This record gives sequence, structure tokens and C-alpha cells, in this order.
Amino acid sequence: MADKGNYYKRRTIKWLKDLGYQAESVEKLQRIVTKGGRMVFLKKDIFASDGIAIGKGEVIFWNSILTRHNLAEHIRNYLAVPFPACEHLKQWVLVWEVRAKEPEVVDVADVKEVKE
Repeated sequence: MADKGNYYKRRTIKWLKDLGYQAESVEKLQRIVTKGGRMVFLKKDIFASDGIAIGKGEVIFWNSILTRHNLAEHIRNYLAVPFPACEHLKQWVLVWEVRAKEPEVVDVADVKEVKE
């Protein structure tokens, strides 16, 4: 599943760049050593985001996901971060469906209610 996630993050960056934004991934790789001495790597999202896009007078914190099955969780993660209220700052969850040419954009500011 991690490979699919990376594939859609790369597609998201390309999609945003094609729209005229500068886009980059902002995930942090964290190294953890288990009790058995094995090293495990975990990806941690910065500010609940896979990446940041800048352009057109706005800054977009974005998270890309495959299908809508865990959309509510990603929206809750964004709502938990104390982003300042600003018309130029956006939080998007970009929902990719299999074989879609572009993602569905869910703007967290437009979400009225998060269902469980």
C-alpha cells in the first residue's frame, strides 16, 4: 500500500505543478529501533499534510488519498492542527480514484460536518 501512496503523491505533485503551483512533499521519515534491535521507518506528516503547494497568491497544505474510505480521518487531522484563519491559506484533501485523470478536491474549509 505504501507504493500506491507514493504513486498518488507523485501524481498530486505533477497535477499541482501542471496547474501552475510549486509543490513539494513535506513528510518526515522517522527511524525507530524495536526491542529486537530491528530498525523500522515511519513516515510522519508535517501539519497533517503530505505536501505544500505555493502559487496564485495562496498556500495550500495538501494530503492525497486513494478513494474516499478514510476521508473523514484526514479532515479530522487537519481540524486538529491550529491553522490561522486566512483566505490565502488552504487545506485540501485530494481524493484519487483508480484510473482518474485528476483528483477530487475536498477543501477542509467547505466541510460543515465530519461523519464518523
